[in-house]
Amino acid sequence: MFSSLFSFSMLCTRPQRALLHTCALRNQIRHKQSQTKFYRLKAISKAVLTSAEQETEGFMWKGSKDFDTYLSWEEPGLYCEAPKGSGVQWFFADFGPKASSLPPILLLHGVPAYSYMWRNVVPDLVAAGRRCIVVDLPGFGNSTMTQVGEGGFNYTIEDYVSAMSSLVESLELDKTRFEIVAHGLLGGTVGALWGARNPGQVSKLILMNTPLDKKSAGEIPKSLQPLLNPFTAAIFCQNPLNVVGNPIEGAGPYALDVNDQAVYLKPTLADGNAGFIAIAVMKELKKNGAKAVEEAVRLLSKDDAPEVEILWGASDNWLGESPPSVPKVTTNVKIINGAGHFTPEDWSEKVAKALLGQQFQ
Repeated sequence: MFSSLFSFSMLCTRPQRALLHTCALRNQIRHKQSQTKFYRLKAISKAVLTSAEQETEGFMWKGSKDFDTYLSWEEPGLYCEAPKGSGVQWFFADFGPKASSLPPILLLHGVPAYSYMWRNVVPDLVAAGRRCIVVDLPGFGNSTMTQVGEGGFNYTIEDYVSAMSSLVESLELDKTRFEIVAHGLLGGTVGALWGARNPGQVSKLILMNTPLDKKSAGEIPKSLQPLLNPFTAAIFCQNPLNVVGNPIEGAGPYALDVNDQAVYLKPTLADGNAGFIAIAVMKELKKNGAKAVEEAVRLLSKDDAPEVEILWGASDNWLGESPPSVPKVTTNVKIINGAGHFTPEDWSEKVAKALLGQQFQ
C-alpha cells in the first residue's frame, strides 16, 4: 500500500505532493491526539471511580459525615416524606436565618446533578441574610431511590409536582411566600410548573438554563440519549460515568475537578436503582416535557403569575447560548458569560450575585 502511495505521489506535481504530505501529517497528529485523549480519559475515569467508591455509606454532600464541618454551616441534612405515606423521602438542608424578613429561597437542582451543585452559591446567599433550603429530588443525591412505581411514585413530572406540594407543606413554606430557584431539564421544569400553578405562594420564580419551548423541552441531550434505547439502556445506566459524570462535564466549557465528579457519582454507586431511575426520568422528559413546559409558559404569561427571572449560562452545550424569546416570560433575562448548562457549578459567584440582585460582569 505504501509503495502504491509512493508511486502515486511521484506522478503528482510538487504542490500536490506537498498537499498529500500535509494531509498525512495531520492524520498522524490527529491519531496521536486521539490516543492521548483516550488514555487521559481512561486515567481520569479510573481516578474518579476509585475516589467515588470510597465511603459510599453515610455521605452527605462531600462524601463524609463531616458535612457541616466541610461547609462551615451548622445544620446537617434532614429528610421529609412527600407525598405523605408514600415512603418517598426527600433530602433537604435548611440554612440561614429562619426569622428573616426576606422570603426564603427553595433551590431545585437539575438532572443528573443533585443539591451538591449549590454548595458554592448558598454561603453567599446566607451571608446576605437569606434563608436557603436545598433539596434532592427523589431519585437523586441523598433522597431515597425507591424502585419505579413503588409507593405510587413513577418519577413522572406530575409525580414530582404533586410531591412538591407535600414538601412545601412539610417545610412550612406554605405559611409564607417564597422564591423558587429551579435549574435544568427536570428541576427547572418541575419548579416552573409548580410555581405557575401556585402563583399565590411564590414571590419570585428564577429559572436557570431551563427549557422554555417545545423544541428544547422534548429534546434529550446527546450524552443521555442512550438511556432511551430499549436495547442498551439497561447496560448503559450501570456505569455512573455514563449517567452522571460525563453528561455534567460535557454540558459546559470546563472539566470537572476529579473530587467533585466523584461526589456527583457517589449516590449512583450507593444505590443500584439510580440508573433505572435515570432511564424513567429521561423517558418522561422525552414524552411529557414539552407538554409540561407549554402549560407552565401559558400560566406564567397571565397577569397573576409570579415574577419570573431567567438566568442563563451562555456556554450551554445542551440548550444553547440564550433562552428562546417567550412573551411575558423572558422579559427579565440575565446572561452569565463563561458558564455552561450547570451554571452554579461553573461560576457560582456570578450566580449568587444575580440571585441577590447585584451587578456582575
